[in-house]
Amino acid sequence: MLLNMVIIKKDPSDFKVRELIRLEYDKLAGNYAYYKLTKRNCDTLKAVELISKRLNVPIKFIGYAGNKDKYAETEQSISIPQVFRKRADIVRIDKIALEFLGCGKNRIHLGDNYGNAFEIKVYNYKKYHPSTFFINYFGEQRFGKDNHIIGKKILKKENVYIDFKRKRFCLNAYQSYLWNKCINIYLENRSKKFKIGSYTFTENKIKNIKIPLINFDTKLAGKIGYIYSRLLEKEGITQKDFIIRHERNLISETVYRDLIVNVNNLKFKDDILKFTLPKGSYATVFIQNIFREPVIALPNS
Repeated sequence: MLLNMVIIKKDPSDFKVRELIRLEYDKLAGNYAYYKLTKRNCDTLKAVELISKRLNVPIKFIGYAGNKDKYAETEQSISIPQVFRKRADIVRIDKIALEFLGCGKNRIHLGDNYGNAFEIKVYNYKKYHPSTFFINYFGEQRFGKDNHIIGKKILKKENVYIDFKRKRFCLNAYQSYLWNKCINIYLENRSKKFKIGSYTFTENKIKNIKIPLINFDTKLAGKIGYIYSRLLEKEGITQKDFIIRHERNLISETVYRDLIVNVNNLKFKDDILKFTLPKGSYATVFIQNIFREPVIALPNS
């Protein structure tokens, strides 16, 4: 099976991610202290939880821009109220390091980063097809084993016994699943296309458009609207199902995602692939695009 797959993540050091974020800070002034959080084989949520416990800081006071891979070596910025700085400067946690950057007036919020820089060791590839763009699919890790399935059950008002945060994640996973389906249909009649697993890619760059993640307030117009209408009918879902009155803020208004994403600073030498992507785009999807083989992470994380 692995003969026809590109392999990544044999070791956490094979997959390096550095968050790209703009912070305004100096060494002393400001209500928040900014730190570079470096971690290995630990996801961001777990790292923040450990920092919270060791510093005796409520987890809600620790700000970060996005969740980084677990089985990897990653760098990202976090914010902590400056009153806890003395504790943070001396804390020692296994697999986690904090480096003081400076202070500023603003807390770091989800989405404050503008992209990520990747350095990935690639194994078992056959041929490399460099490209400066790809179709901006959600990666398979978005869905896990059943996240999108649980999301659909929530919309169908079935009993799902998980916490609020997980419910939001699963609902978004189902929206992402439908987005991927919509794009596959949208690309059906394109020339110079190729398929890898559940993805359809194009060799020639097409016009970028904003594609909505289907929601209760999405205006179904044009070709995308027609595709979504057919998908919802097939799924047995209506737009009204996205209105969940008994749990406010479980799902937000329609957001849009670029069909095409540009890749910057692409380099490939000695099996090491380097590139940068805007936030929300998946490195694993890009790897499938340029090697034209399915990708598997080892160990399967």
